[in-house]
Amino acid sequence: MKKLLLVTIVVIIALSGCVAPPQEKITPTPEITEKTPVPDKKTPSPTGTTLGGKITFESIDKGSLVDGPINATIFIADGIAEAEKFTKFDQVLSDKISAIDFKELLVITVFQGRMPTGGYEITVKDINQIGEKIRITVALPGPTEGATTQITYPYHAVSINKNLRIVPETIWELYTEDGKVLAQTTYP
Repeated sequence: MKKLLLVTIVVIIALSGCVAPPQEKITPTPEITEKTPVPDKKTPSPTGTTLGGKITFESIDKGSLVDGPINATIFIADGIAEAEKFTKFDQVLSDKISAIDFKELLVITVFQGRMPTGGYEITVKDINQIGEKIRITVALPGPTEGATTQITYPYHAVSINKNLRIVPETIWELYTEDGKVLAQTTYP
């Protein structure tokens, strides 16, 4: 019995020495890396689309032509070939558009359509990207007193930066300030 007791004690001592004491958990310190900025509404996303927001533009020319599209229309050009679709109506407009750096800029020309007299005008007030749509808001004052009795086609040509990232078949919409849709097109 003494032997059995002695063997049991030796086994208990041997087994208790085999178990490692609990160790403190060590977490490695993470390396500090450069932070990636959180995109705001105007920052292009990695997929190539812009998340939305106000698009800045510059006026190129505005006026009235003696010939043009019958209905309100949006023309978008990223080169001279596309610009010829709407510059053919007026040499002065053609000259101004041909001076554009199409490597950097897109040209958007909005037409009010056929007006019964002079004195009408169309003015681009705002361009915004809302999701995958571009919304161009215009003011349509007129006609002014003393205007000609000739049929006219008011237009406003503006440029925007070409680095705007849009998906193919983006819908471009022309709206009045009170929310009426005048025209719609897709580009590119």
